[in-house]
Amino acid sequence: TLGAASREIRLSRFQTDFVSSVSHELRTPLTSIRLFVETLQSGRLQDRAKVQECLDLLAHETDRLSRMIERVLDWARMEAGRRSYEFEPVAPSQIASDALRALRSQRLLAEEADPIEVDVPPDLPDLRVDRDAIVEALLNLLQNAVKHSPPPRRIAVRAVLRGRWVG
Repeated sequence: TLGAASREIRLSRFQTDFVSSVSHELRTPLTSIRLFVETLQSGRLQDRAKVQECLDLLAHETDRLSRMIERVLDWARMEAGRRSYEFEPVAPSQIASDALRALRSQRLLAEEADPIEVDVPPDLPDLRVDRDAIVEALLNLLQNAVKHSPPPRRIAVRAVLRGRWVG
């Protein structure tokens, strides 16, 4: 009985942590979308190129939000024993680019955007990964670096070939 109660407590904590994490992850693209819509509605952007950039980032963030929701549903399928990752070859530079684009869209309207150093050689071999999962993992690391690094921040994304592995 004690073991079952302990397991239930751990499961309850896991579910609470999961809901908190999912809420945080969904809030991020929603905040970006809201900021872009408010900016466009206010008429503050007069430059046609900036308006198009906002629209492109809106499209990207809504796609990202849809993928996040799909991943939550995938998690439920995984828990039910029906989840499978979609591994595909993806260039490390594309992973970095996708994560940085998502981070940039979240920070586009910020007063000061710290530059992020990127050193991902284009000749690295493709990685066989679930693209959305690995991009979200890198994006999460970048968000944490931005949030928790004291100024002046020095954030870098680097990839290197270590034997037959990409690090």
